[in-house]
This record gives sequence, structure tokens and C-alpha cells, in this order.
Amino acid sequence: MGNTLPNTLSKTEVQILQDSTVFTKEQIQQLYEHFKELTRGQEYIKLSVLKEGLAKHGITYDEKFIESLFYAFDTEGRGKINLQQFCSGLSIITKSNTDEDKLQLIFSMYDQAGRDAVSRDDLVTAFHSMRRALSGMRLDKEKGEPESAEDREGIVKYVNEVFDKVIEIRKDSPEDPIHKGYMSYEDFKVCIKYHPLVIELGSVFLSDTCKPVFCTPDVSNSALQKKRSSSFRRTYKR
Repeated sequence: MGNTLPNTLSKTEVQILQDSTVFTKEQIQQLYEHFKELTRGQEYIKLSVLKEGLAKHGITYDEKFIESLFYAFDTEGRGKINLQQFCSGLSIITKSNTDEDKLQLIFSMYDQAGRDAVSRDDLVTAFHSMRRALSGMRLDKEKGEPESAEDREGIVKYVNEVFDKVIEIRKDSPEDPIHKGYMSYEDFKVCIKYHPLVIELGSVFLSDTCKPVFCTPDVSNSALQKKRSSSFRRTYKR
């Protein structure tokens, strides 16, 4: 058991969180109350809390991918998220898709092995999980329609196109990790110029999974506006 949280934040603590996030004082107070509820009054959110929250909201997920989502918030790699990390992560989600912090957060989410690089398998698993959560697996499940082989093959084809594009761009840099099957963060920033869906889908996924689990309705509706994308299915089912 960790230390228990005080009933309220001090003015200094609120100011620090306000200065480092996009949230107002009122929203920070709301997030703090929700944080205490999620942690049952303890100082940290653990991975089990995220999994329970996703299940409660009917969001299906791949185990390994959700762990990488959690550790994208857990910037210190301690297996738990404190209030500052909680608010900072949610704040980053609200930023534009060109914001450096947001790019790094999404890259970390895709980097499932924590190697500071993303493999083809990492991206296939990520897209598969996000497809399940965002584009109808809950509805398909109700209808008894599993994800089709065509869908799975389409994801693999699209990921190969993404990697092949970076390989083409880095053809004169044989030392680049892309030639060993791994995309570095710098390669990732190059890839999204040609395949913006890679960042757009990650952004929507973060908003739609973290918002219902981590946010109160008031904060969710004002600061984390939902940005759904219907282009994913069209892109990988060409």
C-alpha cells in the first residue's frame, strides 16, 4: 500500500499542474477527484486499473498493446502512474497531431518492447488492437461477426507499405535501423509525412480509450474532444 492522498490539492499543487497542462483549475480539481476514485485514495494508478476501466466501458484490447499504452503514460517505467503523469498524459492527448510531445507519446505506445524503436509486428499488433476498439469490433461481436481475414491481411499490407516507404527514403543510409526491421523515432517522424494515418489513428485511439476511463464527463466533453476517423478501414482495405 502506498501513501494515501489528501482530500484536496494545495493551491501550489494546482498551479503546478495548471502550468504544465492545458487544464483549468476547475478541471484539475475534477481530475484529482477522479484520480482518487480510480486509485482508491492511493498515490498511483496501476496497470490493472486501466484494464478494469477498459473492460467496464466495453473496450476490447490486446494485452501487450494496452501495456505499452500504460507505459507511454508511465514515463519513469515504475509500473504505476502518479498524478503529474496522469494529468500530463491526458493534456498531451488534447494537443495537435504535429505536437512533439504527442508524437513521442504515440511512438512510445507503438514501441511495445521498450527498445526505442518500432517493428513491423509492433505496428501490426497496434493497428489490429486499435481497429478492434475503434472501428466496430464491439458491434461485430454483438452480431457474431469476427474480424475477417481480409481485414487482417489489409493491416499487414498497409504496415508493409509504411515500412517500405521509409526504407526507400533511407536507401542511402545503410546504418539506419529501418534496414534491420526497426523504425526509430526519427524514421517515425518521416513516415507520418507520407502516411499520416499512422499518427491520426493513434491520436483517436488515445482519446477514445483514455477519455472514458481517465476523465470525468465534464473534463472529457470540454478538454478532450473526440476525433473519430473513418479513413482507417478505407485505407487498409484497398
